Amino acid sequence: MPKIIILIPARYESSRFYGKPLAMINGKEMLIRVLERSTFKYEVYAVINNNLIGEVVKRNGFKYIMVEEDCKTGTDRIGLALDKISINEDDILVNVQGDEPMVSPWMIEKVIEMKKRFPDSVVNAFSSINSEKEFESKASIKMIINKNSDLLYASRSTIPSTKKTNNFSLAVKQVCIYAFSPKHLRTFIDTERGKIECSEDIEILRFIENSICSVKMVDLGNINLKAVDYKEDILLVEKLLDEE
Repeated sequence: MPKIIILIPARYESSRFYGKPLAMINGKEMLIRVLERSTFKYEVYAVINNNLIGEVVKRNGFKYIMVEEDCKTGTDRIGLALDKISINEDDILVNVQGDEPMVSPWMIEKVIEMKKRFPDSVVNAFSSINSEKEFESKASIKMIINKNSDLLYASRSTIPSTKKTNNFSLAVKQVCIYAFSPKHLRTFIDTERGKIECSEDIEILRFIENSICSVKMVDLGNINLKAVDYKEDILLVEKLLDEE
């Protein structure tokens, strides 16, 4: 029976928010909050690049894997972590990004369930966009998905749109929970970033830009979910967490 391992990449030198993994949210480091909300019945590791993060992770009773290499994306970081843990080729590796402090076990389970149904695909999640501001934000990654739940494209731009005006009624956004096979991860890190991935700065595009495999998308529905991209996002996340 395949194992399920959750890997949470966290980089201290975030270009948009330096020291982001250790930013405090309601009195607790963001990475610790993600670890707590991802630890329910599977093996969980933080995948880090900084001893300061490691000390905080260890002090709170969690395990970490150190990957000191300069990685362009969180998925590259967890790909490099594979050689440091015991895995089989049929295991499922779940990437929960370290800046998703509102993640819940049921969201992770939905991604895992889809991966079990489609073992030859990578799996990602999405949720609704509820405001014009979020639709227009470059931090919000918009997803275009076909009838079979396959990802067609992802962009920081306002897609899909009409000829005349921006209309976010059909728009959905990425939630950074992914499920991979070890083979898909190894292929990912061995594949150079393409022009589209570099332009959009969206790592999931590497799979479809290079025809590595299809990406199945999981609908998490109409939920109040906010990732932390900038320091000013902390106050909004705290407010949403208080309302849970």
